[in-house]
Amino acid sequence: MIPIQEQIVDKLKNFSEIELQEILNFADFLLWQRRKQEVASPPEETGNSKPANMDEECEVHYVGGVLVVKAALRKNQELINWDTIIPDMREERIGKFI
Repeated sequence: MIPIQEQIVDKLKNFSEIELQEILNFADFLLWQRRKQEVASPPEETGNSKPANMDEECEVHYVGGVLVVKAALRKNQELINWDTIIPDMREERIGKFI
């Protein structure tokens, strides 16, 4: 095992089962995202890879255990405040049930 893997394993011993499940879900997401990128845009001979259409690229954020996928054109990017998106989404969801 390489040193970084040993450090990760040591730190994982301090988490609860629920936290470990969340970490596992995040690791699965990272692997899925990597596979998706490799399929969507295989690396060129130089090793560089670039999405086919930069204007329609999806941005993915993992914030506080919440996976947020931004599926909008870049020209709309300034409309989204990433600092408050999670509380805003929670507030909106709670409002639907009240």
